[in-house]
Amino acid sequence: MRNPTARMLPDGKRLHLHCGPIDLVVEADGEAEEIDLAMREATRDFRPVLTGLVAELTMLRTPVTPGRKSLHGPIASAMEDAALAFADHDVTPMIAVAGAVAQYITKGIVARRNLDRLYVNNGGDISLYLNQGHNFDIGIVNRIDAPEISMKARVSAEDDVGGIATSG
Repeated sequence: MRNPTARMLPDGKRLHLHCGPIDLVVEADGEAEEIDLAMREATRDFRPVLTGLVAELTMLRTPVTPGRKSLHGPIASAMEDAALAFADHDVTPMIAVAGAVAQYITKGIVARRNLDRLYVNNGGDISLYLNQGHNFDIGIVNRIDAPEISMKARVSAEDDVGGIATSG
């Protein structure tokens, strides 16, 4: 299995975490020391993610059954919980893999750091954290072949939105 990599992107603000099929971009706003610690902790928290998922891969690829909880790791369990809401559609926990990984990294950082804003983008499944009084402006692109922002949506802490799912 490949080793996880972590590097700051050229803008110096965003962290790129990569391992196998998982590609995360992490950005935080707040005090410089808190941001630095958040990025280090995100890197540490990311290292075992793919290994943990691979250990439960057989069950992650098995359709969920109402009333049966079979997964144990924190990400796999969150994936199973999300899939159970759609169990009557014969889905597997894999429907929630990108969002569950992004949410796992976000929750770990937020539990330990005092930040204004944070996002973890996993291929378009984006986990958000907003401290009181802060917001994100989300750009919406109508046509991928003409990538111009056609609309914006503002998400504030008071909206209690924890994530955004896009098409990539």
